[in-house]
Amino acid sequence: MKFKTIEDYIFCLRSHGFDLIDLKETRVTHEQLVGEHSDFFKTVNDCPLHLVMQVRKPLELPASVAASSATTIGILPKKLTWNKTMAKNFANVAVVLLPEAANIEVCNAALKCYKKGISADNVVFGRDVHASNFKILKPFCKSIRSKLLHQTGAVIV
Repeated sequence: MKFKTIEDYIFCLRSHGFDLIDLKETRVTHEQLVGEHSDFFKTVNDCPLHLVMQVRKPLELPASVAASSATTIGILPKKLTWNKTMAKNFANVAVVLLPEAANIEVCNAALKCYKKGISADNVVFGRDVHASNFKILKPFCKSIRSKLLHQTGAVIV
């Protein structure tokens, strides 16, 4: 766990060319103060729990980044790690959490493939998994796609 000031985060974002769109600090809610873990939440009641920032990726690489850099991945701190899809498509990637019902649909489809011995590398949509299995996931993804289209090109589920 590392502790930084809000100023540290904003400086880092701006020095790497990102625009800060919005900033929120989450706090303890009334439900948490009277809920199952109320003893814990009472001790942090006056403290922000998380810092949530909405940022926009740079439209152009900052001058400080080498001109030979093929993607904006070069402007990020070196300690970040990315899977191959994100690394290859960094300029067009966002990570989105699924609603529980959509997650259940995905897990059921994955379990069905697993039971048939089909790996993620070999699955064929339309043969092994059908769109009709995703009644909740499909409209969710469509709404996310329309919201993120201007700043992303891929959503990793």
